[in-house]
Amino acid sequence: MKINETKASATFKSDIYRAQETVSLAGAMSAMASDILVPAVDDMLRYSVVQTIGSIDNYFANVLFELLNDYALISSASIRNNLQVFTFSIKDLSDLLNEVECDDLRIYSHRRRVLKEKINRTTFQNGRLPNELAKMFGVSNFWRKVSDLHHLDSDVQDKYRKIVTRRNEIAHACDRSSVGDEVLQPIDRTYVRDAIDVVKAVQSCFDKEVAFPLIEQC
Repeated sequence: MKINETKASATFKSDIYRAQETVSLAGAMSAMASDILVPAVDDMLRYSVVQTIGSIDNYFANVLFELLNDYALISSASIRNNLQVFTFSIKDLSDLLNEVECDDLRIYSHRRRVLKEKINRTTFQNGRLPNELAKMFGVSNFWRKVSDLHHLDSDVQDKYRKIVTRRNEIAHACDRSSVGDEVLQPIDRTYVRDAIDVVKAVQSCFDKEVAFPLIEQC
């Protein structure tokens, strides 16, 4: 049977499943109707948000590793030019393109090592990232494609950005929205399920519209 997804996509599905299972477990615990469990249930939901963004962060790292391991692809003028104008940390990858001319980088194992080093130093938790990466690989109107493919509202980009922001607030401020706040932000299963659905839609669209077609061409 033909597989119509990247290896990175398969890994993402395994990672996001863990977030979904945690939401289900939180639901089972909340059904016990014990007040003492409420803080623990809420923290399980917060973990799910962090896991959800971690899943797509890891997806973009893995899918870039798959795509940029192809010498012809990273040597192409369109990829080279687009990487040069990046303003966030993935711009480090443009260094690799400058080094591609070296004979050593034509060696497969060496190229993989250099890519791993650069990608491992890069964070992909950025609300602009999916669209920027899509443009880098020649696909425009990415957010519209996400909305059309998954029948979502046109504000999917804003929703994704807010989920990334919430993840950062959970990870770095224990889910407080600003310095000096004492009260944690409220969270419930509906919010987390919706967040998971948005992230799954973004990943699915990127894999179908951007990554997998490129890999099939290689």
